[in-house]
Formats: sequence, structure tokens, C-alpha cells
Amino acid sequence: MLIACATDRYYVEMTGVLIRSVCAQPHSDRLRFYVFCAGVPQKDKDKLAACAFGDAEINIVDIDDVLYEQVRDLPVRKHISVVAYVSIFIPKLLEGEGDRLLYVDCDVVVNTSLDPLFALDLGNRAVGAAPDTTLPDRMKMYNEAIGHSAEAPYFNSGIFIVDIKTWNAHRVTERGAAYARSRLPPITQHDQAVLNKVLKDDWLPLDPSWNAKPTDFTPATVQTMPILHYRGRSKPFHADFPKKYRTVYDMHRMHTPWAKTRRLSKMERSLSKRRRGLMERLAAVRGALVRYFQGA
Repeated sequence: MLIACATDRYYVEMTGVLIRSVCAQPHSDRLRFYVFCAGVPQKDKDKLAACAFGDAEINIVDIDDVLYEQVRDLPVRKHISVVAYVSIFIPKLLEGEGDRLLYVDCDVVVNTSLDPLFALDLGNRAVGAAPDTTLPDRMKMYNEAIGHSAEAPYFNSGIFIVDIKTWNAHRVTERGAAYARSRLPPITQHDQAVLNKVLKDDWLPLDPSWNAKPTDFTPATVQTMPILHYRGRSKPFHADFPKKYRTVYDMHRMHTPWAKTRRLSKMERSLSKRRRGLMERLAAVRGALVRYFQGA
């Protein structure tokens, strides 16, 4: 059972909880994780590996080692890194590793066996995914941004099951990368926009419960959903995230190396973000100076 996700150093806790939650469910096949990392320190990679248990296999891959040339020129916004595009490339990278692949965003918790997704008949389609549940006006904006009609079906790319052979036969990675490069900034929805563009008639709708946003339901209902997707800016490792919606997340978190990590407040996160931005700008200036003097 092949499962892949992508993360950076700021979302390693959620990635660890994701891995732990998957391992805690009953599955008929052995779990094989591929975690694609951008700027994740080795100490955090070791923590991620510690979240897998049973006979699960975990492979941690540096994005720079396998995708640097493919993603470095893709358009991003200031607060979004190229991690947002990695899902487009994973089925191509893992060709030969299996027939089916489940891609999940790192802000996901799995609450049931994944066997039904891996046994699903996709009907010669490359992907199965849950329709996006955003508001109609926003859906209209998303569709018009990629040249589709306002009413066109549109899926959320946080969770999707892939028939790897069909994906690669339909050249989804190549077409998606070409489309991403053709778009001018500012770009929104990144991999989601790209995949909806190139997979317009090549995906099977899943039941929305396989990609449920917890805060759209009652706290009791959330605990019965197969897959919880904590999409949105507020995450369950933030102090201001509603505690009543953290039950399932915290149940798995308590068994990870982040069990006692203090949750940051909104102000602390804002200050941290500004500090990171300053450090990134300083690093860019330092790199430019080094290149200048090396060329002098």
C-alpha cells in the first residue's frame, strides 16, 4: 500500500501525526510511505521515521535531490514554497513501485482503513478525488482561473488515489508541469489548479467523507469521518485551533515525538513568520554577494 506526502520543516509535526494515524488503522497490505521533504533537518526526519510502527516502511526523500530542476522555476507566491507542486511529480517518480498510490497532504489524519480506496475501480481514469466543498462563488473563481466553466466539476487535491500506470500513460506529470510553467504569477491553488486543468475529464468523484474538513461538521460527526483534512490557515498544532475539533488529531499526536510540544499562539506564529522572512532575505543577499565576488 503506497502512500506519499510532501512536507517542510514547519509542518513536520502534522506529517508525523499523519503517519501515525495511518499505521493505527487495519490494512490488508503492508504500508509503504514516501515522505518528500523540503528543508527538513535530520533531527525532524528521525522523528518522522519514529512515527511509523508495525511493519510499515518509511522512505524519506529530499526534494532537492530528486526534483530541484523540475520545480525550481515553477511560479509560487511569497508564503508558498515549491512543496505545493510536488504531488504533480510523485506518480512519475514512483513509477514501478506499485499499481496504486494514495497522495495525501501533510495536514491530514486518517481515521479508517484505506483498503476501499486501493480497491476502488477508477474506470480507466487516472485519479479518484473528492469534489471541493468550497462556496459557489469561490468555485466559480477557481474554475474560471483555469479556463473551465463556472459549473465544471472541481476536486480538492489534498487527497487523491492514483492509478500509476494510467497517470503516466496520460502524461499527467508532463502536461501538469508544462501548464504550471505557462501560467503567470500571481497563481492560486497551485497543484490543485494544475491537476484540475489537466484532469478535467480524467478523475472519478469520491464520497466527500474521504476528504472532510473537520470544522464543517459537528465534533461528534468528525470522529466518524474516514479522512480528516485540516485545510485552512488554522491547524490543530496551533493554540487557537478549536479544541473540540482536535480530538482525533490529539489521540494520535500523543504517540508521536511532538506529544508535549507547546502549541504556538497566532502572535507567536506571526513573529516567527516575519523572522523566517528576514532570514530568507538575508540568505538571498548573502548568496548574491558570494556569487558577485566569485565572479569578480
